Amino acid sequence: MEDFLVLIGAAVLAIMVFLWSKGKGAQQAAALKPEDDEVSPLKDFSKKRARPRPAGLETETAKQRAFKDTPLQDIAIDDVPGVGKITKERLENHDYISITTGEQLFGFFLYKTRPGATSSAPRTGRCDEFKTWLTNDCSVQGKVADVMLEACMQKAEQVCIHAAGRGYGRVSGSGSGSQSTTQVYNNKPIQDVAIQEVPGVGPVTAELLKTQKQITNGEQLFGFFLYVGRDEERFKSWLMDECKVRSQEANRIYDALAKTADVICAFG
Repeated sequence: MEDFLVLIGAAVLAIMVFLWSKGKGAQQAAALKPEDDEVSPLKDFSKKRARPRPAGLETETAKQRAFKDTPLQDIAIDDVPGVGKITKERLENHDYISITTGEQLFGFFLYKTRPGATSSAPRTGRCDEFKTWLTNDCSVQGKVADVMLEACMQKAEQVCIHAAGRGYGRVSGSGSGSQSTTQVYNNKPIQDVAIQEVPGVGPVTAELLKTQKQITNGEQLFGFFLYVGRDEERFKSWLMDECKVRSQEANRIYDALAKTADVICAFG
């Protein structure tokens, strides 16, 4: 009988030990488990990992950087930020002139967007005209047009501070003798050139450019020159046929703007 009681006692003790150990394990597990408002180390790590940026944004950022650093003369039309396959086709099929290079598109931007630009008179700009042209005439989506506009604005601030003579020389009225129109033009950044400071443009031509083409400064005229692809025959014909400029003046205007393009469009 005593042996039986001993066995029962041992069994009860074993059961109690088992239950105690199980309860202890549960307490330890509960201690390790985070509360609802806490974050486990694994979960916290996953939250802190940076999400990968969409591929399109990374490509666009790289494209914007390349556009900024590349000389205008080396920029293809689809290298312009915002220009994809569809926009490229629409620009190339534009009614008046097929735009096939970044330089041409940038030229049209200068022609349409930055009138009255001087270092002393802040640019008011006509950005809406360039964007409206993109959206209405070329069927470019509004957000895409904004990207293209911003890229051209940044490029203009970068390159239009240069002068045809490669310098930043200040034109002065002092000294012996007065400077010729060509000297004045060569020493001024293109963004500061008045329309009558372009060699070949006199008062009559300046008035015709203003009234017929809304061109009021040298930068706009330079922009139109780039827009037509620096094509000598097309540009001179436009001056003589549509702006009533004489052949001799047309030659001088072309020569001056061609020299400017050789300088400005080579800058990165």
